[in-house]
Amino acid sequence: MNDKLKGLLVGLTIGSLLTGETAFAANGVNINVVAKKLSIFVDGTKKTTTDGFIYK
Repeated sequence: MNDKLKGLLVGLTIGSLLTGETAFAANGVNINVVAKKLSIFVDGTKKTTTDGFIYK
């Protein structure tokens, strides 16, 4: 009986933590970004083109 109670308490604790974590993550901050192709230059020579995000 004692082991069942411990298992129940551990399960409820883990469930509460996961539920609280999900609720906390849902309250994020929205930011505005622009996805754009960016060229990377080194010493004036184009090395590669990649996707990037521009913020502010």
